[in-house]
Amino acid sequence: METAIQALRPGYLKEGTPVQVLSNFFLFTPKHHSTSLQRYSISFIPEISFSLSRQRERILNKSRAQIIEHIGRFVFANTILFSAQTSSEFVVESLYENVIYKITIVPTGALTNPLEIKHFYNKFFNSVQSMLKLVMIGRKFYNPDRPVELPHHKMVIWPGYANSVGYYEEGCLLNVDISHRCLRTITVYDQIVDIKRRNPSDCKQMISKLLVGSTVLTLYNKKCYKVDEIDWDMSPSSSFEKEGISTDFKKYYTTRWGREIKYEDQPLLKCKLKNLICYLLPEFCVMTGLTDEIRSDFNVMKDLAQATKKEPKARLNESAGLIKTLQTFPKTRDEIKDWQLEISSDPISLTARVISAGNIIMGDNASFRINEAIGSFDRDIQRKMYTQPKLDRWGIFHCENDKKLVEQNLMTNLVQVMKTYCVACDKPATFIVASDKWGDWDRILRQSLNPSVKIIICVLPGSKGKCRLYDDLKRLTFSSFPVPTQVILNSTLKKDKGLRSVINKVVMQMNAKVGGIPWALDNLPFSNTVCMVIGIDIFTKRGSSGVLGFCATMDPHYARYGSFPKVINPGGDVFTRIQECTEQALQQFFNENRRFPKVIIVFRDGVSDSQRSSVLTDEVGAIKQAFTSLQGIVPNFEKPSLLYVVVNKRTNARFYCDNNGNTTNPPLGTIVDSKVVEKTGYDFYVMPAKANQGSMTPTHFHVVYDDSDLPCDNVEILAYKMCYSYYNWSGSIRVPAPCQYAHKLAYNYGERSDKNGPPQPHAHWTNSRALYFL
Repeated sequence: METAIQALRPGYLKEGTPVQVLSNFFLFTPKHHSTSLQRYSISFIPEISFSLSRQRERILNKSRAQIIEHIGRFVFANTILFSAQTSSEFVVESLYENVIYKITIVPTGALTNPLEIKHFYNKFFNSVQSMLKLVMIGRKFYNPDRPVELPHHKMVIWPGYANSVGYYEEGCLLNVDISHRCLRTITVYDQIVDIKRRNPSDCKQMISKLLVGSTVLTLYNKKCYKVDEIDWDMSPSSSFEKEGISTDFKKYYTTRWGREIKYEDQPLLKCKLKNLICYLLPEFCVMTGLTDEIRSDFNVMKDLAQATKKEPKARLNESAGLIKTLQTFPKTRDEIKDWQLEISSDPISLTARVISAGNIIMGDNASFRINEAIGSFDRDIQRKMYTQPKLDRWGIFHCENDKKLVEQNLMTNLVQVMKTYCVACDKPATFIVASDKWGDWDRILRQSLNPSVKIIICVLPGSKGKCRLYDDLKRLTFSSFPVPTQVILNSTLKKDKGLRSVINKVVMQMNAKVGGIPWALDNLPFSNTVCMVIGIDIFTKRGSSGVLGFCATMDPHYARYGSFPKVINPGGDVFTRIQECTEQALQQFFNENRRFPKVIIVFRDGVSDSQRSSVLTDEVGAIKQAFTSLQGIVPNFEKPSLLYVVVNKRTNARFYCDNNGNTTNPPLGTIVDSKVVEKTGYDFYVMPAKANQGSMTPTHFHVVYDDSDLPCDNVEILAYKMCYSYYNWSGSIRVPAPCQYAHKLAYNYGERSDKNGPPQPHAHWTNSRALYFL
């Protein structure tokens, strides 16, 4: 397989209007360039596993004063120490829990590698923050002394910070953003008791659903653990061995933490920490984070948003406020001074550029300009769509109880909306299902569906997130009867307010599902050449097979898609699947255009920073291998140029405009590709979606591979403009549409997993040009 080389920045964006912005990045530099950092390896006798980093740190702290005599102040990083002083090898002893440990510290040279220096700075900054008595949860720090109480929801919010140090064009920078952590004010034991009271028959299943995979915080030491399993056979009276001595949990918590256990009737929470297993007591834990149940509660989310979504000025001030605190608090100020470091309190200022989103093209060549001030165009698209096939064989399925709702609410609005959008359609056939049991629905659907049916509307009983029949319906039509389905819940039809707007969106989705194009974008980059844009995402679910979502454009407007879902069995080869999808997409592109693309742009979602190198070597290699395979099959096949772009929505970078002291969000279409980007890479930030509340969150793009020799304007503008072509939303979203389609495709199959895994995609869908999974 050909080795892919990391892309380098070919220049800077030239198009657009310049705008000055502030960022939440701050200079983080040594005061004296001659300052060198030293590295020391560390070993313990008796030996302590690398996975027990907290225990290693506790033992080391017992001998901190002895170590400082040799090398001065130091930063501990599990297997190594960092210091600004040189020393020869030395040994210290530490007494911990009646065991004497011999600690050998050996110098291994000065830090010269930028990655090692970056690693030190991040460890150093973490250690400095811990001096402020902030609690580390994951990689973020939170302040339990400034809680925001939400008593009606039995929750509390801890404010905090997300920080990282890295090397950028501007130099070594500290990125500081604010963060919030939601915790329950009732214990996990209280939640278990409540579930048992409400669901006595299947309480164990409900408790497991709530807790397994969640994160809990222990009240006695403020540490976080991920729950892997609930051990129903264990209780506080269960015994275990610690350092060869048998004890039980009641004694352990009394002697180690001074806690008396009140309840005997509680199972234990099992957590796997690398090669170590620990057990937690529910009465000493509280859940953190948000569950699906909380996210679906409008009132809870509204109150959470008011507490956490800070306006731009407040957010930037809080970021800068952490640095001011570090510079004024005596202990942290002295630590920073002793290490001869300097942290600027002024945020980095830079010049960004604002790109116009351009025009939307509708049917009969009508068009309108996107209003970037509001970021959406609900009203503008209420006209004939760009392309819309005739609906000549379609139907509506509903329960007997919903007959009146369908006739009066659904059909009345459907007729009006079809006229507004000028949709040519026959009258739909209607099918009444005797009950809301899946057996009745399954029987009627199997009797009625055949490949000539364009689409069906299913009015299902239930409310959002609580529809029992939805998963069964999707499994059936994804794998056995490949007919597009549009689901409308009967609870939606019961609402008079906003129903017309809902039906507008339904008709638009239906058009996309049957192969139509609701709207197209004008003047897209690469339109002067033959180009294909691909979106890739992978859905994974605990205990089930993964699903690869692969969507590729087949037309000059990047509006018609070939969709290629692939189930990936546990331990399966993702890269082989990517190669297969690429070959299929290229063959279909040729079948429809009688030529192959000259340029391919891939937008890859769901990749963390640590995974980018494997994407470059493996996934880029898989696509290039597809090119090689086609060369052996297709005469005169020319390899297209390839740009492989990783899309990251989870970024702590923020950008602000300062208008005479009034800090605001930047305009939509603001692109940042200088100063706070990688020094040797090729990355940029785009502000693609409006923030209705609080501060705007940018999307971070990394071009990991580029052999096109094209200026960066092409891919940066394309990344922004394609955020306007996702047909589930009449406006801009945070990622390019192919990315979101790939995510939706993989999610729809993966989330429908049962004991047999995800539904196997029907062969018909591979040859379909419709976004049937929306």
